[in-house]
Amino acid sequence: MTVVSKKCTPHSYFCVSLINPLNLIKMKKIIFATAVAFATSFGAYAQIQPEGHGGPSVPTGPNCTGCTALTYGTCQTSVTVSLANVLEMSCDNCGEMQACANSISEWTNGISLGTAEFSVASTKPYSVYAGTASASMSRSGGGSIGIGTGANQISINAKVENNSTNGSTVSPYSNAPTPISVRSGVTATTAGSKLIAAAPASLIKKGAKVSIKTGKLPVNVASGDYSVDVVFAAIQD
Repeated sequence: MTVVSKKCTPHSYFCVSLINPLNLIKMKKIIFATAVAFATSFGAYAQIQPEGHGGPSVPTGPNCTGCTALTYGTCQTSVTVSLANVLEMSCDNCGEMQACANSISEWTNGISLGTAEFSVASTKPYSVYAGTASASMSRSGGGSIGIGTGANQISINAKVENNSTNGSTVSPYSNAPTPISVRSGVTATTAGSKLIAAAPASLIKKGAKVSIKTGKLPVNVASGDYSVDVVFAAIQD
């Protein structure tokens, strides 16, 4: 039987155990065998345990901390805008004008027929023209009088009374009633006489007033109602 003696000082913080050297060798062998058995058992256990069920996790590689991905997407469509310049004209007061010449003074000086009003909106600058639709005034029931300033003719005169288009009133139509010509179309050269020139483009309608009066009336004509249309035209420059 091995005896182990132990000496400890009563007031020290450590103690020393004295063991027989032969027994110490035996103990080392026992401890080593136990440690080997424990390590072998633990390794086998670790191999049969799936991850997540108590077994140790097996690293699969370095952590991915620099991953990137697209955070946007695009698509596109073609857009085409077709622009067509436009002009709109309104006859604000272009009703029938009628007057009776029943005095020598009216035959001599002509008669006032009334005032026409119109307004225009345009995407480009424009000018305003006036002309008679026919070369003569037709008599109800038959007959006619030619339009012009010659003998046995009657002139249709115009005067711009109020111009809010910001265009320039063409002289002499800004000063006194002046004969207008016969129109034959809707171009600058066929629309009659130019009353207003180079009115600027505006999307808001702006208007003008034009008074209509005859010139001296011809003698030796049949009594009756004579009529003709006066056409105002706004044409883009």
